[in-house]
Amino acid sequence: MGVAVGMVEVLGLPSAVEVADSMVKAARVTLVRY
Repeated sequence: MGVAVGMVEVLGLPSAVEVADSMVKAARVTLVRY
């Protein structure tokens, strides 16, 4: 399986939490910084 790098830009903490939750439920994700 390959490696993909992505970035998500959000406006606010609640949006960031929702996006991070969706990402970690969908795939193996490593958060590098916030």
